[in-house]
Amino acid sequence: STQSRSSAASDVYKRQTIDLAGGLELRGLAAESDTIFGALLWDPSGQRIYVRRFDVAAGELSSTELTNPDNTPTDFGIGDSRLEYGGGQYGAYYHVHSDTGHEGDTLKWIDAASGAETTGWGWGCSHSMSNLLRFNPGLDTFMPACVTDCFPGTSGDFAANAIGGIYLNHNQSHVLDVDAGCNGDVAGELGGAGLGPNGWVMTFNAHQAPATAGQGSYDASSMNQDIGFVAVDASMQPGTVVWLTETPGNEDDATAVRWEPSDDGSEQYVVGWHGDETHWLARVDATGSFLEGPVDLAGAAAWGKRDDPMRAHANGDVSWAWFDDPGSTTLHVARLTSGSTCGG
Repeated sequence: STQSRSSAASDVYKRQTIDLAGGLELRGLAAESDTIFGALLWDPSGQRIYVRRFDVAAGELSSTELTNPDNTPTDFGIGDSRLEYGGGQYGAYYHVHSDTGHEGDTLKWIDAASGAETTGWGWGCSHSMSNLLRFNPGLDTFMPACVTDCFPGTSGDFAANAIGGIYLNHNQSHVLDVDAGCNGDVAGELGGAGLGPNGWVMTFNAHQAPATAGQGSYDASSMNQDIGFVAVDASMQPGTVVWLTETPGNEDDATAVRWEPSDDGSEQYVVGWHGDETHWLARVDATGSFLEGPVDLAGAAAWGKRDDPMRAHANGDVSWAWFDDPGSTTLHVARLTSGSTCGG
């Protein structure tokens, strides 16, 4: 019976512990099915990185080391890493350090069935400061996004011309310029991406004032960060940036997820961010206009730093999980109930 199968599956989930391999750091996790998932695992001592595929009952199924001839994944002191599954493959988007001493990112594709690796690009945004990678099954397409403190965008002398920005698909589309110094300083950071019927929506923190060129443009003491929202279409062209906050303080750790309540067929999203020592939730339409909130969660719920945490279930509910502090062993789970039920 369905009930028996569900109970058996629940027992597997409760009892099974999987060792992802000693000495490796988890840099990304993506579900392929109810029982199979992929993990992006980094070897900090050997500066090597792998996508390994696991079954919750059977353990490791395959392992693929990701390599480029002229760069390696180093200490992630700057940069980011993401793993996403879709269309029969895993996408791994992560920071690399070149043999000549520069910081960038690489995009890799790993066939789930064979483990074969192909390269989307060996060297992308530089310096690559934060990344996102989201697969939209309705479009059968991945959307990579990055924040850079230098390239693409900067030409000539860094002192006079340094400029940062938010880009889609390496350098295909430009969302926004931000002040930056080509030296690890950048006044912008990606948050999360939600899946829409015709593309994606993306959140980030940055300054609203127009960016100016040059290394002297970045001033950490005065770069007030607000939360931005932008729609991205199926061809990865961004719309107009909408600012969800306008405060004298800094906001960060933004997120976005599709919201599909049973009583409303309109395109809506739940968005969230951190600011004023608390976390906020709001409901917006496809243009970023507020429908409800923002609501101060006031300790009732939170999420982690830069973890793009929220995901929508098949019935439209939204859930996420978090730890309060590094090293904590208490996992918290939150769920927003949509009132919808699974179809089919």
